[in-house]
Amino acid sequence: MRLLDDTIVAIASPLGAGARGIVRASGVNVRDVTQSLFEADDSQSAPWSHNRPHAVAGKMTIPRWGRRVDVLLYVWPRGSYTGQPAVELHTIGSPSILDAILQAMCQNGARVARPGEFTLRAFLAGRLDLVQAEAVLGVIDSEDDQQLRTALRQMGGGISGRLADLRGHLLDLLADLEAGLDFVEEDIEFVSSEQIVVRLRAAYLEVRGIAEQWSQRRVDRSVPRVVFVGPPNAGKSSLINALLGEQRAIVSDCEGTTRDFLAFDLELLGTSCTLVDTAGQTAQWFDPQSPDAQAQDAARRQTADAHVLVLCLDRSHHCGPSTRQIVEQLLPHRPVIVWTKCDLPTSRSTIREWENLAGRTSATDVPGPSSIATSTVTLNGIEALKQSIVARLAEHDVFISDIVGTTAVRCSQSLQRAAEHLQAALAAASAGVGDEIVALELRSALEGLGEVVGTVYTDDVLDRIFSRFCIGK
Repeated sequence: MRLLDDTIVAIASPLGAGARGIVRASGVNVRDVTQSLFEADDSQSAPWSHNRPHAVAGKMTIPRWGRRVDVLLYVWPRGSYTGQPAVELHTIGSPSILDAILQAMCQNGARVARPGEFTLRAFLAGRLDLVQAEAVLGVIDSEDDQQLRTALRQMGGGISGRLADLRGHLLDLLADLEAGLDFVEEDIEFVSSEQIVVRLRAAYLEVRGIAEQWSQRRVDRSVPRVVFVGPPNAGKSSLINALLGEQRAIVSDCEGTTRDFLAFDLELLGTSCTLVDTAGQTAQWFDPQSPDAQAQDAARRQTADAHVLVLCLDRSHHCGPSTRQIVEQLLPHRPVIVWTKCDLPTSRSTIREWENLAGRTSATDVPGPSSIATSTVTLNGIEALKQSIVARLAEHDVFISDIVGTTAVRCSQSLQRAAEHLQAALAAASAGVGDEIVALELRSALEGLGEVVGTVYTDDVLDRIFSRFCIGK
């Protein structure tokens, strides 16, 4: 375990030159480390004259240079991020100046912080739980707006509050059970058997639901897949090229040009995703060993793995029986329906035929979705399609998840184990085998939840988590 009484210091601003650079320090002796090097511009503004956070302008002495630099000193005598007294020195973002201040503070009694040590101290001080601490890393590592929003929700305590409430209810139940065991000879009932079953069932369903969600988040790809499906020669490849802004997918007037699926990474309106072009789907029978049959199988697999389906329909051609069958099979997946080639002439009867088909209610009572008219020649409807895809992605679990991927990886097994112990406790309570067994399983479930939020941890677990941080965080 790291020494918590040490005063740690690190450069907290990004590498390289900038308008402002920051040196951060924290520890019980941070005042002694700082005050002999800092002189306030106003003698009436002593840095440690208040018990509340404040800022003082002044100069920092750099002994090895024999000169001073202008700094703005932010002081947290208490209540800082780490839970300890802390300071930040804001000055010119010159790497040499920041390095000189760092060395001066180390010569004055501080040491360079290890990766993630500031956030580790915040966790050990109870300022953050382990889930929130991992969200700090999620904020640092976020690559798009959605990943950032997910990390900020987790850091704000959304899932932590839910888990804390759940643990509180289970601890109350365990206390009732153990109180009953202590007074078993007096025949005092603190909680009835029926109440035990009801409370355990509610907790089990809650934990199982979270475990399943996190397990799905763990196995989901970090970048969601938007899969383009539809009949052959419906314009899927042309539409993907229009979204990409360049000719990446092969386009031809011949049916069956795309034989295997092709994937292209793209950022749509600030949201990262992968566009997948698939072979045109048909109800025609092919020899199982033929390339056509294999292309159809690949398209079906991509359809099953999609986060969002985009169903492309050529509105300039008549809707045949095979196409009608394929569309009816895809409608229950709630695809984004796109009319392609809308720059070409077509009859009103053909348009009505397509719209009637796409607007049907499927056998699973899923309402027919709205459609978007597009043309890859005039680019009409392309922006509307982008907005529709992003809106549909926002509805998917991978985007409304309350957790970052690293938390899901670390916690999925612990949550699953907690759910299994709660299920065993529920079975024992329902069978009336004895409150001792129920209490034993309940303690094991609480231990699993404790591993998630950090009330139960080991040094190696903390090292694995916080070693991924950069120095200064």
